[in-house]
Amino acid sequence: MAALSEFRIDIAPDVQQCPTPFLDRQLIHVAIEFCKETKIAEPPALSANEVPDELLEYIVGIAHGVKARLFAMPSKPWTQTHLVDYHQNKFVEAKADAKAVFLIGDNTNPITVQSKPFGF
Repeated sequence: MAALSEFRIDIAPDVQQCPTPFLDRQLIHVAIEFCKETKIAEPPALSANEVPDELLEYIVGIAHGVKARLFAMPSKPWTQTHLVDYHQNKFVEAKADAKAVFLIGDNTNPITVQSKPFGF
């Protein structure tokens, strides 16, 4: 299991006035969503202090998801509504990439099909 601090490093500088326990709670919410939608790992419990190691590969995308949630909160010192769509789109891209890896594997070789002669 990966510590939340591994993810916090990519989030905290952009939301400096956000309390760490609050940031961690949003991180768990995003990790649960990511796991449920991509099926790459079992979702952590809401009370968890760690997330599955499989999420480390998607640390940047998950950080975007947390930032989107935090920036969208009204009347907070870290609110930045003009950045919400950007971070949400990056999070959606990360989920799509993870889902693709889950469905087709991490194959970087082109897939080829050998055709058969007509009439046989």
